[in-house]
Amino acid sequence: MAADTRNYSWTSYRQPRCRCAAVVGQGPREDRNLNLSDGRCLILFVAQTPRLAREAHVTATELDMLLGATLMGMAVHRAVLMFYMLAGGIRKSILKG
Repeated sequence: MAADTRNYSWTSYRQPRCRCAAVVGQGPREDRNLNLSDGRCLILFVAQTPRLAREAHVTATELDMLLGATLMGMAVHRAVLMFYMLAGGIRKSILKG
């Protein structure tokens, strides 16, 4: 099945079903998965801020410290993905040459 090369700039707004079918038809892609993972990290961080604000208020803890620890956890998750991409790039270059 050949990939559809039409321009989908407005299709996602006017015909989301057609756009979704085109994206799913491309098959699994690593870059899309990494972008989804980035989005998940951002959503999780933003979603945890109200809970952390309540916790900081109740326990008289610094909110900056709690947000920083949460952000550091997201950064560790992100570092694992970066090392994965680096290893893939090194493996590709070794196999080429």
